[in-house]
Amino acid sequence: MEKELILPGGQELKKGYEFTFGTWDNDPIDWLVLKVNKGDVLCISKYLLDRHRFDLESNDWYKSELRHWLNSDFLSKAFSDEEKSFILPYKGDKISLLSSNEAKRVFLTNSDRSAKVKNEIYDSYWLRTPGSWPYGVESIEYYGRISIFGDYIKLAVHVRPLLLLDKKAFTR
Repeated sequence: MEKELILPGGQELKKGYEFTFGTWDNDPIDWLVLKVNKGDVLCISKYLLDRHRFDLESNDWYKSELRHWLNSDFLSKAFSDEEKSFILPYKGDKISLLSSNEAKRVFLTNSDRSAKVKNEIYDSYWLRTPGSWPYGVESIEYYGRISIFGDYIKLAVHVRPLLLLDKKAFTR
């Protein structure tokens, strides 16, 4: 059995642990641990970071403008080279979004799923799952309910990035 990783201050690395990693708009990004695996840690930003449209033509995550933006502009601006070295591929991406099924699995209640802009109001955010119509993508509404109809792909909806970190990031 693997020994639990104990962090400075005696805290155990487990679901719900909060930490800062990277910066966005000159502010540290606060992250929330969703799942601890043997060698890596699945994390989601605690706060909604930015608004971005999903795409102009498609609700397919793999073809989307949002996926490209997260894995290029966002990745290069939010993290130092050292920090990037700890980010592992997750579902083929360095930076991703939750799927609808993952959102249900890691957040058991609407209250757990709801998120807000730092020091501001709660708002909706994108998932990577296509909605129930050709120009919709599922999202989490401001009060935490999953919208299966989805938001219109051309709307600027908040983004709540997801990443997989090597456990070594916590021991540096």
